[in-house]
Amino acid sequence: MFPYIVAKCRAFNQFSFFVAFHTAIAAGAPENKRHRSYFAKSALQIRDIPLAEFDVNSSQIATDYVSNVVTRPLDGGWSEWSPWSACQATCGSGIRIRNRWCDNPAPQNGGKDCVGDFARTEQCITKVHCPINGGWSPWAPWACTVSCGGGTATRTRQCNNPKPFYGGVCIGSASEQAKQPCNAFTCPPVRKVSEETNKLLEDIKKDFFVPTNLVREGTRVAKVQCASKQLLDNLIWELKLSVRHAIQWLRNGQPWKEDKSRVEKSKFTLGFNRVAASDTGFYSCELDLLGGGKKILKAFSLIVLSNKTNLEVDVNKPFDLECNSLALGALYPNARISWYFNDTLYRSFNDTPAVLTNTLKFAYATTNMTGDWECLTYEIFVKPEVEKEEKSLFQKVKDKIMGTKEQTDKPIHPKILNPLMKLVPTPAPVPKVIPGKIWITNKIRLRVNPPPELSDLVRTPHFMGLCTGVGLLAFVTIIALIKGKANNMLDNAQEKVHKFAEIKRSSRIRSNEIAEDMIQFDDETEDMPKAEVTAPSLI
Repeated sequence: MFPYIVAKCRAFNQFSFFVAFHTAIAAGAPENKRHRSYFAKSALQIRDIPLAEFDVNSSQIATDYVSNVVTRPLDGGWSEWSPWSACQATCGSGIRIRNRWCDNPAPQNGGKDCVGDFARTEQCITKVHCPINGGWSPWAPWACTVSCGGGTATRTRQCNNPKPFYGGVCIGSASEQAKQPCNAFTCPPVRKVSEETNKLLEDIKKDFFVPTNLVREGTRVAKVQCASKQLLDNLIWELKLSVRHAIQWLRNGQPWKEDKSRVEKSKFTLGFNRVAASDTGFYSCELDLLGGGKKILKAFSLIVLSNKTNLEVDVNKPFDLECNSLALGALYPNARISWYFNDTLYRSFNDTPAVLTNTLKFAYATTNMTGDWECLTYEIFVKPEVEKEEKSLFQKVKDKIMGTKEQTDKPIHPKILNPLMKLVPTPAPVPKVIPGKIWITNKIRLRVNPPPELSDLVRTPHFMGLCTGVGLLAFVTIIALIKGKANNMLDNAQEKVHKFAEIKRSSRIRSNEIAEDMIQFDDETEDMPKAEVTAPSLI
């Protein structure tokens, strides 16, 4: 077996011999020194090494050769990328990950680690919409459970500003209860009226009608009487002097101070000699029976048509539009409002009572909002909820087998259309408006002022003040720079003067030293003996 392995190894390179040698060891061949020596001889002959230089009877040569090959550094290599993981988001968009490992092969004997990223990520999109939370509408006015004697005040708001989508909700509570009791004052005595008067009041409630008056600015509006003559006579007779405080005219549900030069208002009548655009509103005559409650005897809507602008706002500024529907909303709980812009429907609030949507708020104004805005208030028919009777066991079994009436009345579509029918949205049904219960409660001619031009901006006091301030700042800055420059020049001049004085003083001292040296030299030369000079003889 061993000669055969060695013969094969002679035909391969050094690495092949190493593999064959380990194969033999794994097979259990080299168990004694003779076999190891035989392999060592074969390895040395393959490498052309003289056998005489080694002790071929020893297995140390083969062991050293094998150990050199085994301990060679081996760099690591990357494995294949794993499959992408599931998207980590449950809705909307998220990320998914895939990994690889440095084990193909793993670094050994001090080899280098793998270079690169061990993980990769990419964006993934789920087919599920994330819930979008809605926003709350403004709080409705506080409502007290009693008119006097102390009660609980509550207010509500709707989750429709905007509506939530895909299972979203509005964070917070839909209702709020005041901590302090409301209407805690002592209940006044009830202003009692006769049965005949109560019957007349009930007749007003049955046949109550609110007309809408559209008139041009400057037109005269005839006087409107608060109630029938019989009812007013009964109230005057029964309430005596308190009738002066029991009946009053309201505009948009609130008392107002009229312009007496144009408006004729008394306790029982209201008229306009010359209407103005500011007179637009909802007018009502109210009877207050104190503990007996309040009753509206007469009401009408007055819309003054004017070519003038009712409301001016600057571009990009917030503004509000009032519908004047609070009184109608209190009178008719099912009253709703819709806004029209230039005779085109802008927005309807068919799912919210008029008292909660009286104000239309805009975050900012744009120039294309200039035009005529009209608010329409109407009462819709709301089907009363009928309590369902508990079905008997026999009826439940029958409905299970035969189907309920709602299921049998439902139109049946072919099965092939079922996926298509699921994708077609069902539009909201148009509300049924009660005939005669529709009013125009406000008309507004809005003008959005465009942004000012540069020439207009220059003439504004703010711009002039800004220019004056900038000019003063520039003047002060220039003065400060000039002063600083002058100080620097003065410092430099003083420094030069000091330097010149120092040089002059040094030169004076040097001159004195030279003069002293010359005097000393002259003194020394005078003290020296004079040498006699004899002229050479010519003979």
